[in-house]
Amino acid sequence: MAEYIHAKGYRRPLFVAGPQNYSAHLLRKETFFSYWHLNTGREPGLVTVSTYDPALARRVVAETLQNCAREDLPDVLVCENDALAMGAADAVRYSLGLSVPGDIAITGFDDVPQADNPNYRITTYRQPLSEMVDYLVEVLAHPDKQDRDRLFLGSLVVRESA
Repeated sequence: MAEYIHAKGYRRPLFVAGPQNYSAHLLRKETFFSYWHLNTGREPGLVTVSTYDPALARRVVAETLQNCAREDLPDVLVCENDALAMGAADAVRYSLGLSVPGDIAITGFDDVPQADNPNYRITTYRQPLSEMVDYLVEVLAHPDKQDRDRLFLGSLVVRESA
């Protein structure tokens, strides 16, 4: 996702994170920040939403951006998952009166079915769920197995939001 955003020419990202606990979601944030710093020399902005609730994401994003001068607004909101992305899209459109992606682009992660809803059309990253489930079953069946830190590669799903 970071490579895509950078290649598209976005330069002022704001990362919209969920709860700050250790999980695959935290790795998403750290990976994005690392890539962005390495490739631009800058730190992206960060806002945190305490739960993965689209209504709360809408409120937090709207409150964060409502007093920003137009030139200080982020050009893309990189959301930790699609629920946050949908809330962020609602904030941009309905709370701030701006357009997605014309004024602010939005990305998510997970490719939940709602991300493809005509109201959102979120550019997102699809997880390889079948492969992940198969691996979990293998780990549960063989708890003595040492290979527990496996990374799975998914695929970028480009839609209209970014």
